[in-house]
Amino acid sequence: MQPDAKIMAGLKPGCICKGIKLIRLLEAIEQGADSFEKVAGKTGIGDGSCNGERCSAKVAALLKENKKTAKKLSTKSKMAQHKNDNNSQQEK
Repeated sequence: MQPDAKIMAGLKPGCICKGIKLIRLLEAIEQGADSFEKVAGKTGIGDGSCNGERCSAKVAALLKENKKTAKKLSTKSKMAQHKNDNNSQQEK
């Protein structure tokens, strides 16, 4: 996460009912939480006055974006590895 994005995430709400900032949700996802229940367990969201109605949609969007980013990184990594393998074979 870029420094400016991290600062903004520290200011934006993640769970309005419980006053939990967006940065906490992002950190939970970065640490491996891959479902609403796991993010809720790590952050304390989901049992405020809306019972997770607002934050569950936010978490779903964050998880979806995280999967897209992870897939892109995986594809780039595979392409780099393939390129390295080809270079190694050409040197032989």
